[in-house]
Amino acid sequence: MTVPVTAAVTTAITGPSRSAAVAMGANLPWGASAPEDTLVMACEALARAPDVLGLQASTIWRSAPVAALGPNFVNAAVMVQTRLCPEDLLRLLLSIELAHGRHRTPTAGLSPARTLDLDLIWMEGEHRQSAELTLPHPRATHRGFVMGPLQEIAPNLMLASPCGQTHTVAQWWGLIPPDPILSSFRPMR
Repeated sequence: MTVPVTAAVTTAITGPSRSAAVAMGANLPWGASAPEDTLVMACEALARAPDVLGLQASTIWRSAPVAALGPNFVNAAVMVQTRLCPEDLLRLLLSIELAHGRHRTPTAGLSPARTLDLDLIWMEGEHRQSAELTLPHPRATHRGFVMGPLQEIAPNLMLASPCGQTHTVAQWWGLIPPDPILSSFRPMR
């Protein structure tokens, strides 16, 4: 059964939980699935995870590659309510990537094209600076392909940049220069 992802999923919360923002992207097909369909499947997999208690997804956007190889990307953002700690949520995201054909290999220079990329951008009450995870994500506030989708579902979320500036997602989105390719093009369904 498909989990609807165009609106928040309401689930009874029985333990402490937190909100988290996840950025999604893909620019290669996975099997017979177009990149935008892979985003939908990844969103559904995230919604089905036992410790994900609720989920709200943006529409799907198109964007040009930034520091990456390959064709244009499709992107989305998801706000989740979860009981997981940041490291466990990151491991869940990496397992969903792997299940959808993503194989991470260290590279120098431009990142390779990918079937799926899931990045933990922010988690309520959490800051991290480790080899495994940096929260908030250090480049998110300057990336249109993150801020555009995220402003649809969390415009008032406060995010800090690495230099210490703090703005709402909507304000960060307003500071990003226009990009002729970056645009919302279909609902997540």
